[in-house]
Amino acid sequence: MQKRYEALRTIARILRVVAYIIAALGVLSILGGVLMLVLGGPKGAAQGVMVSVFGAVYGFLGAIMMLAYAEAIHVFLDIEEHARSVCAILDQRLPAAAAPAEG
Repeated sequence: MQKRYEALRTIARILRVVAYIIAALGVLSILGGVLMLVLGGPKGAAQGVMVSVFGAVYGFLGAIMMLAYAEAIHVFLDIEEHARSVCAILDQRLPAAAAPAEG
């Protein structure tokens, strides 16, 4: 069967890439927070902990949400493809039901 809705497939791919970018930025913020913790003195320690925690939480949640959106698009496309294939099978097996009744 031909693939339809290429724009939605492209959007799902873009969302997946954005999710990996967000996850990488979360990891970088954790590393930056650890550097602040080690090199920053007393004030830098508190800021380092905050940057690490917020980077981990928001990086994780952002990446998970983007991946969930991408997967939801794929699920909707799979449902549409399945429904279309079921209709094609039914049209082959029940040709009389597909034709309009003569009056």
